[in-house]
Order: sequence, then structure tokens, then C-alpha cells
Amino acid sequence: VQFDPVDVCGRSPDISLFSRVEGYEKSVLQDLLYRDRSLVEYFDKNLALIPVSDWRYFSRTRAGNQNYWRMTAEMEDAAVKIRAMIARRGPLNARDLDMDARVDWMWGRKAKLSSAVLEAMYLRGELGVHHRERSVRWYDLIENLIPREELDAADPNGTDEALFRW
Repeated sequence: VQFDPVDVCGRSPDISLFSRVEGYEKSVLQDLLYRDRSLVEYFDKNLALIPVSDWRYFSRTRAGNQNYWRMTAEMEDAAVKIRAMIARRGPLNARDLDMDARVDWMWGRKAKLSSAVLEAMYLRGELGVHHRERSVRWYDLIENLIPREELDAADPNGTDEALFRW
């Protein structure tokens, strides 16, 4: 399900699910994402909600993102610090970080360092969205959000062609 968190007349996943799932309520999606953790937010050409059991199918995407979403040395240093902070304190958002420097990277010029690094780590599959408060994302280490057996599962697609067919 494509996910657009902006809620003008309803968020895109809620609109889709209202039309397809009898008795659907917004709290159902919140629970599946942030309590039960059977769904996870991930970027697959656009922001999407995917079953945690499908995480393995996106291993090629994540591997490609390691190269595509390259970070500068300054960003890589910040990523090490962010990983340690999350491990120590738990989920956080860009405002929790004292990293106001500006960097040029794939999403744009003069982006705030904390936002750019969190986004890159998310796109590379190192972080996941723990929860949202409106459109603000709280990130956690992906290993805290997805069971180890799913994280370690082999790519079921032997080739790119098999992935595209899937």
C-alpha cells in the first residue's frame, strides 16, 4: 500500500483500506505498524507499507540503496553517533539530535545533517520508523523493529528478473 502521511481528506492508506476492508478503522493500521509490527514503512519507488514477512524481498533494493544513497564522511560519522544514541536512549527524531550543520546530499542541497543522515540510514535499511506523531518520524534501529529471522532471511529472488516478476 502506498503511504502518504499527509491527511487532508484522509491519508492514502486509510482511503485505500476503507474502500477494501469492511469495518476498517484508522487505529487498525496504527496497530499493525507501530504496536503489532506486522507492517513496516519502507521506500520502494515511493513510501510504502509492506508486510514484515516481505522484508527479505527488498534486500536487493536495500543493497542498491547502500550505493545510491551515499553519505559523505561527515554523514557517516554522524550515522555512527546516531546508531549509538538510539541504542542507548531508544527511538528518536531529527529534533532530538544536536546536528544542525548543513550538508549537500541526494535529496537536496543544504539539508540539515540530522535529517539527511536519518533519512539515508532509513533508506539503506539501517533504521525503521518506530512511530509517527503526525508527520514526524521517530526512528529506531531496524533490528529492534523486525524479528531477527526476517532480517537474516535470504533473498528469495535469485535474479533481478525474479524480483521484477515478484
